[in-house]
Amino acid sequence: MGNDASLMQIMLQAMLQETSSHIMSEQKKMLERLWDALMANQRTATQMISEQLEMIRQLQQEIQAVKAQAAEELKKADEFRCMHEQATRQLRIMREQTSEQIRAMREQTNEQLKSLSEQAARELEQMREQVMNELRKAQAQTAEETKQVNEQLNMMANSISNRTQPSPQPTYVDIARTPPTSHPSNTRTLSPTRTTPSSFTDTLFCTIDTSRVSKEDRGKAQVGEVRQAIEEEVRARGSQ
Repeated sequence: MGNDASLMQIMLQAMLQETSSHIMSEQKKMLERLWDALMANQRTATQMISEQLEMIRQLQQEIQAVKAQAAEELKKADEFRCMHEQATRQLRIMREQTSEQIRAMREQTNEQLKSLSEQAARELEQMREQVMNELRKAQAQTAEETKQVNEQLNMMANSISNRTQPSPQPTYVDIARTPPTSHPSNTRTLSPTRTTPSSFTDTLFCTIDTSRVSKEDRGKAQVGEVRQAIEEEVRARGSQ
């Protein structure tokens, strides 16, 4: 009995040892499979993390590129804004300068027009005064010459009216057409007993000098009018 119990115990121990070895072997295999699975999962996770990190890196690069492009666009926008502000300032300055130049030109033109108007007014006044002076001189000269002609007419009329023998009264045309050296048949010579002015010859004739009459007043001193006045005066004196 004791041997059977010992044998049973030994067999149980052997079975327990074998079972333990088998269990440990199975656990070892399971652990190895778990380890392999864990390593595989780790490699997969590492690869996924690497891929995600690469995607993040690419995304960061793209973000940096977008930021750089945005910064460049912002820089260009700032430059364009600065150029626009500068162009606006230059345009405002040019507009102000143009307005100032136009105003200065307008003032200068107005001053020139005013100066020209004043100068023209002065010249017109001077011309008017000059014309008035010349007209007064011409009127005075004409009055003096008319006075001289009237005096000569009076002297001639008195000389003719004092003649004793009647004869046809010569006209001014007959007298004017008679040369100084000849004696027309229709003129009368003065009596030697009468004293005549020293300015007359024996033959009566008259010369009208209009050379001293100005051109402006020459139309007022026509020879025909003077001749007609002389003839009328001579006829009037002769008929008395």
